[in-house]
Amino acid sequence: MSDLRVLEDVLDCAWQRKVHLMAGKVSELEGYAAPAHATVKRFEDEIHLHHLQAAWPVRELVRMPLANDFDEREDAYRLVVIWWIGKQKVSQAMVEAGVAFALATGVEPRYALIRQIPAGAEEFVEVQGITLVRAGWVLPGFVAVTAGGMWRGLSYPPALRASPQIAGAQRKTRGAGHGDLGEEKQQEVMCEEG
Repeated sequence: MSDLRVLEDVLDCAWQRKVHLMAGKVSELEGYAAPAHATVKRFEDEIHLHHLQAAWPVRELVRMPLANDFDEREDAYRLVVIWWIGKQKVSQAMVEAGVAFALATGVEPRYALIRQIPAGAEEFVEVQGITLVRAGWVLPGFVAVTAGGMWRGLSYPPALRASPQIAGAQRKTRGAGHGDLGEEKQQEVMCEEG
């Protein structure tokens, strides 16, 4: 039996995934594989427990609550893949995020939302069936891919909830270190306008 513990696994307002794992043996942390673009820190504390801390801009499916005039139900949400663009072209990020969205939801994506349309591109350009749309709430350096619209009026990122669908898929690719040691928790981050 493993004594690996997840001390932190959160998605913050800057769309960064932060994970902190702790174990009695360093070998118990070896099965954890963070994404290639993650910053990873490993250390041993004063009581000889081993820690792994990792942080990275997300490329995952999240649930975004709809808090608007169109749907006032508290449980209303939209599934969205938040995708860090990194060194990719926006068109490549749109397609890869679209594939992730389709695999996670079984629904074809329709829109890629971005804060600023890249130079040389136009709003409403279509890339493999996904329409690029400007949305001021999307953080710089990210695209948000979804199947539904009605986002343009928001000026700040809506609250985020990590989706159980993508959490299961990430566990398979990252190994035993990501969230599969206890009950599944739905995370919510409230981001203030500003």
